[in-house]
Amino acid sequence: MKANPLGQKVLEILTPKVGAIVAQAMLEKQCNAIGASPAFLRKDHLEPLAKRIEHVLVIFGHDGKEVSNKIRAL
Repeated sequence: MKANPLGQKVLEILTPKVGAIVAQAMLEKQCNAIGASPAFLRKDHLEPLAKRIEHVLVIFGHDGKEVSNKIRAL
């Protein structure tokens, strides 16, 4: 599924941390979990999305707080 411009910005934040394929899968999964879609991501989705991604990134050994703050700042 294609991401809208806001979703693309989230992918640009995630990709250096986990790679393009994992970033895309992570965005889709976490969007679905909050009742959203990468193709229709809105500003009001960013807070819950950032929280979920923050927790998932810990599994990959990354500082999720840094990434979630960047997502919130969009």
